[in-house]
Amino acid sequence: MLCVLLPQFPLNCEISRNPQIKERASVVIQQSGSQDLVLDYSPGLTDLVQGMELQGTLSRHDDIQIVHADVPYYWYSFNRILDALENVSPVVEGKGLGEVYLGMDGMQSIYSCDGDFVKAVRQAIPESFVTHVGIGQSKFLAYLAARQCPRDGGFRVLEGDVSSFLKDLPCDLLPVSARSRKILREFGIQTLGQITALPLGPV
Repeated sequence: MLCVLLPQFPLNCEISRNPQIKERASVVIQQSGSQDLVLDYSPGLTDLVQGMELQGTLSRHDDIQIVHADVPYYWYSFNRILDALENVSPVVEGKGLGEVYLGMDGMQSIYSCDGDFVKAVRQAIPESFVTHVGIGQSKFLAYLAARQCPRDGGFRVLEGDVSSFLKDLPCDLLPVSARSRKILREFGIQTLGQITALPLGPV
């Protein structure tokens, strides 16, 4: 299984149609009820988190550029990427904006190695999007590999015994709710290694 992560997907969608946005630190906001919440933000704004209220954001960065979210456009752009990736693999699943999984079974007859497959994947995605790619025996391992892939345009493969790789990774990487991650922290469980050391019952 191959995972492609496209970080800052909403922001990069906005940049793709208005490159000037890239010239300033920017925040994409989405209205939720009567509140404006952060949906995405420039990579340099490391003290922000998704879902933060705009008022709190402005108290930290009063000179940022505000961009109002166009969610239908983001999904339109994402679906176009999924369509393009179907020319690379017949098994393509978009789990959410900026997160894609591709099946690799039987692809050896088309691509001579993993590197060729990854190259075809990246060629199907517009250059305006950063791509983090990982390969693993399951979706979760492929996701973790993508999260830990080299930042030089390479990719990471997780195969065989991956326990040493997993043991020090934070529990925040688990695909569970924020409430579940909070409960784990309250029990003093910080890493995936601590979870895998527990019997299934207590977990």
